[in-house]
Amino acid sequence: MLRQVINVLLRAAVPFAATASPALAHHAMDYAQPVTALEGLLSGLGHPVIGVDYLLFVLGAGVLAARAKRGQLLPLLFVAASVAVAGMRYLGVSVDLGEL
Repeated sequence: MLRQVINVLLRAAVPFAATASPALAHHAMDYAQPVTALEGLLSGLGHPVIGVDYLLFVLGAGVLAARAKRGQLLPLLFVAASVAVAGMRYLGVSVDLGEL
C-alpha cells in the first residue's frame, strides 16, 4: 500500500518539477547569493530553519538514507554534488535546470 502511494506521489511530482521556475532560496539575505564561503555555510545551515520546505527535504533525505542499503552515502553524495555545482558556478559554468 505504501509503495503504491509513493508511486502516485512521484508521478504527480514529475510534471511540477519539470515546470519549476528558478528558486530564490536566499530570502534571508535579501535574495543575494552568498559571496564568501562563510556566507555560503551560514546560508546552508540556515535553510532548514527559515523554510519548512528545506526542513522537509532534510528530513526526507534522512528517511531515505535510513531505509536504503548503505544509506550513509546518500547525504555524502548530495553534499559532494552541491560542492561540485557550486564550484562550477564559481568558475562561470552555467548550470541549468538545477531545480530538477
